Amino acid sequence: MTSFVLARDAKLGAPATTIALCPTMDLVVVACANGGTLTAFRLNWNKLWTKTLAPELETPTRATFRPDGKVLVVGYASGAITAHATEDGECLRVITGLEGFERDARDGASFERARYWAEELRKHGDARCRVLLVGNKIDAVRDDERATAREACEALAREYGMAAYRETSAKTGEGVQEAFEDVARAVMTREMSAREDATVVDA
Repeated sequence: MTSFVLARDAKLGAPATTIALCPTMDLVVVACANGGTLTAFRLNWNKLWTKTLAPELETPTRATFRPDGKVLVVGYASGAITAHATEDGECLRVITGLEGFERDARDGASFERARYWAEELRKHGDARCRVLLVGNKIDAVRDDERATAREACEALAREYGMAAYRETSAKTGEGVQEAFEDVARAVMTREMSAREDATVVDA
């Protein structure tokens, strides 16, 4: 039987609502609701930086790092997303609402509404907008219904060039972290691509 030994602990000024472990360095970021802070620690709990979050963002609920570890993305109860430089916590980008659709995975009417708004975005939206199609309440859907809905939604996401289709359950939390990661990945890929396009290299 495997046993675990507590190596270190740390006292926080407020309860932590989410944490993220950096994939490329011994670094953990802790988000606290009271006072709205992000704090980065080494694994020996030496503090690197602390950033105060804007109160209108509400409670930070999810956090993840870009695969190279250079950017931290945080999701909030308000639906907002912020991107931060891992090195010093500087806020690189704020998205004030989740750039995506949410639909009940059982509901054909919500599927048609998603198609309608996807078409509206295609006609009138900013070309830089990244859209995620989210099928919610999958905990209440039978497996056969879920498979049928997934096929239709994946086709819709491809048709309108959406970042992805993701199945979630607000009740169980299934897929929620992954949905934020999908959006964060799409936004950061867009930003990196834009920077590369704007860079001129002398021959």
